[in-house]
Amino acid sequence: MGALLLVGCSQDNKTTSTDQQDVEVKQALFSEKGKAFLEFALNDDFETLVSGGEAQITEYFPLYTAEQITSDYGKNEIRANSLYKNKQFFITGKINSIEAGIDDKPVVSLKTKANYGFNSPLLSFNKTDQAKVADLNKGEKVTFLCTGKSEIAGTPILESCQFLETLEKQMIEDILKFEDQDISKGNSQYKQAVATYAISILGISKASNDFEHCKEFNRSCIETALKNKSKEELQKVAKELETEFPKTKEKLKQLESK
Repeated sequence: MGALLLVGCSQDNKTTSTDQQDVEVKQALFSEKGKAFLEFALNDDFETLVSGGEAQITEYFPLYTAEQITSDYGKNEIRANSLYKNKQFFITGKINSIEAGIDDKPVVSLKTKANYGFNSPLLSFNKTDQAKVADLNKGEKVTFLCTGKSEIAGTPILESCQFLETLEKQMIEDILKFEDQDISKGNSQYKQAVATYAISILGISKASNDFEHCKEFNRSCIETALKNKSKEELQKVAKELETEFPKTKEKLKQLESK
C-alpha cells in the first residue's frame, strides 16, 4: 500500500463542547469512504511491516532488529547514539525475558547473540501499553515502536515502547483531526508521518472521485481508480492540496529535498 501513497500526541481526554465541534469539523475533511480507506491503508501498511515487506511507515520510523542495535552499541557507543538516542524507531526480535522492573513496571528483553544474550536490548513501555505486556510470552516474535535512550554496560535501553495496534489507533485519530501546521517542531517524526498519510489519502480520495469504483478496499481497486486519470487531473489535485495545506506542504517539500 506504500506505493499508493502520493507523498512522503495523544490528546487530553477532557473535551469541551467547542473541542468536540472542532473535531467534527476536522473529521469532515474525510468522507466516510475516506475514513474507511484510511483504516485499510494503515492496517495494510502495518501488516506489511510485520511480514518484513517494504512499509511506507518505515520512511518515518526505521525498522531495526534487536541484533543490529546491540551490535552497533558493541562496536561504537557514540556512533550508535547518533542513530538511536532520542529517536523513534521500530525494533523487532524474539522475546528473551519478561520481568517486573522498578515499581513493578514491565521490562522486556529481546534475544541476541551478543555476550551470550547478556546485552540484549531492554524495553520499557508507555502507560497505555504496560498492561498489554502480560499477554506476551517468551520466544514470541514482536515488533514495537520505541525511543532510544542509550546503553548501560553494553545493554541498549529503549523506552516509551508502543504496541503496533496502539500506534495505529493513535495515528488514525490524529489523521482524522489533521489541520495545516508546521510539522518540523515537537515530535516531528510522528507529525511528518501523520501529515503524509493525511494529505496522501485526501489526494487519492479527490483523484478517485471518492473511491467511486471501489465496492471494497483493496490494492487493485485503488490502482484502477487512479490509472485512468490524466497527468493534468492529478496535477490539479496536487495544486488543490498545496492551497489547502500550505504550511504542511512547504515543510514536506523541504524534507524531501534534503
